[in-house]
Amino acid sequence: MKSLGLQATCLGPTTIKQRMATAQHKKSGRIAIDEEDYIITLTKAEGGLFQLINPTIGFDTKKPSIEVQLPNIYNLSDHYPVGANLIAK
Repeated sequence: MKSLGLQATCLGPTTIKQRMATAQHKKSGRIAIDEEDYIITLTKAEGGLFQLINPTIGFDTKKPSIEVQLPNIYNLSDHYPVGANLIAK
């Protein structure tokens, strides 16, 4: 990403779910633990106006457990939200 002039949050898995149906039969019924969600901005060198600080995942200060599948009572989506503070450079 840096070679493209971008900065991004990289926090670990943002989706933990069981695959119910898939075109690839071998993957059906397996748990998918993927990092799929980011905040992406331009770097300062490329004219970006913001720095990403204090990135978070989920609605808690702790990282979510990869043992807890999504969606659940605490997070109704099959992806955790990703957040960060934007500081003007």
